[in-house]
Amino acid sequence: MSNIRSRKPIPPHHRPGTTPPFHRDSETAERSDHRRKRSTSRADPWQHMVDTYAWVEHHCSPPITRGKTTEEWVLEQQSVPRSHRGVWDGMLFAYDDESWRRMREEEQIRLAAAEKAKQRARIIDEKLRDIESRIRHRREVEKERLAAERWQASEERKERDRIERERTNQATRDAWRRYEKGWEDIARCPDRPISFSTIPWPLASMPKRSNLDEITANDIGFFLLSPLHSEGQAAKERIRRAQLIWHPDRFQKVLGRVTAADKTSVETGAGIVARCLNDLMARETGKARR
Repeated sequence: MSNIRSRKPIPPHHRPGTTPPFHRDSETAERSDHRRKRSTSRADPWQHMVDTYAWVEHHCSPPITRGKTTEEWVLEQQSVPRSHRGVWDGMLFAYDDESWRRMREEEQIRLAAAEKAKQRARIIDEKLRDIESRIRHRREVEKERLAAERWQASEERKERDRIERERTNQATRDAWRRYEKGWEDIARCPDRPISFSTIPWPLASMPKRSNLDEITANDIGFFLLSPLHSEGQAAKERIRRAQLIWHPDRFQKVLGRVTAADKTSVETGAGIVARCLNDLMARETGKARR
């Protein structure tokens, strides 16, 4: 190592592998001179390079260190005149400037990408809110439509029920008028023959001769005790009036005028009516005792 230090420095332009000076523009030269002035205050700006063999091997080998060890090349660089040191110093600071410039560019790119991501997220969020708003509006419209349809269906059902109830009531009134008129006609014309269909049965509709089981106490009670006729008469009074007509002993006079073809059916049906009237009277009597 002592022999290496005592060697006479080789002129810069004769040193093999030494990088020649490069052309600098005015801005780069000014920045390099300024940094070189700051670095002259140090004891030896190249002293730290003695220990950076890896840096030398990476950046300067093989062209610069051709035929030399790293220690020899570093010692040669220590003897380089200050003008040449300024070149190297400028190269280093230019490298630093380039690094900082790239770092700033990367930071700007990163910030721009982040801003774009925020803007994209904001646009997506606005679109999602708009979609949710439209969905809520559609749901509200659909809800109102369903409510209107339910209300309309309810009103239509009420109207149908009202019409059906009115029709039933009118049918009951008409049946009661036919019932009373039928017995009046039978009493007024004692010689006229009577058939099954001309008997005024105490029902809202005419029973079938082939199916006398249709005559029930409930149907007779619905007809006789309806509030649509005989206003002011109590239920027991209505039943008693019907019993005076359908009692088997009293009904024999009517049965004698029935045609032979219908006599059996009329007699059977009259017996069913009489029993149903007795059941209705028993019910009303039981209600009165409670």
